[in-house]
Amino acid sequence: MCRWLTTVGVALAILGASASTAVGATPTGCEVPDIKGEPLRQAAAYAGDTDKVAVTFDEHLGPNTEAILDTFAASGMTGTFYQVGRDIRDHRAKARRIVADGHELGNHSWSHADQTALTSREIFEDLRSANRAAERVTGFRPCTFRPPGLRWNRTEARQVARLDLEPIGATRGNDVFVADPAAICANALEAIMPGDIILMHQVPGSVEALPCILRGIRERGLRSVPVVKLLGGEFNR
Repeated sequence: MCRWLTTVGVALAILGASASTAVGATPTGCEVPDIKGEPLRQAAAYAGDTDKVAVTFDEHLGPNTEAILDTFAASGMTGTFYQVGRDIRDHRAKARRIVADGHELGNHSWSHADQTALTSREIFEDLRSANRAAERVTGFRPCTFRPPGLRWNRTEARQVARLDLEPIGATRGNDVFVADPAAICANALEAIMPGDIILMHQVPGSVEALPCILRGIRERGLRSVPVVKLLGGEFNR
């Protein structure tokens, strides 16, 4: 199992360890099953019950973040935000609201560099810096990772495992290529099924499409949850 827990006011994360605990502490963090192979694209095998999907948003924290969070809040659903570490450092209030609103904060590297072009040491330091930024700013340590550009190789896989992160891909997502909100919504909902992971970005078209997507998810008897919960893991904040 992948497990990272931190405590209020006490730093407990130990890089490379499989778990961290403290007597009398209130834990915040997450725990997910080990995922073998390439970044997970569909989580039906892990979902447990049959009504969960995960709406996820990648970079960047900025002018659209609050509107996305407001839409999630109005729907009563949650998701996962895969954010780069330097954005978390520079937009602390937004990062803290993500966690406070019940969403998962995932690792998306420090600066969105192509991890497959880096050395082992560079990858490790890049991802560790992103984890540290998330923990220092929000108190929440990520336990899932989405590769920038979904680029993936064995060197990256080894470093992700060293940091006890689980790699996450996506079932669908085209909002960086399609600006029309109606088209973004239609793509997200087409043949949607339990376990699907929807990849979106914090761009204007997706902000406008999100109410339609969440409404469509509900109409199909589904609900969006953080990736950790989609995988049947534990999620404490």
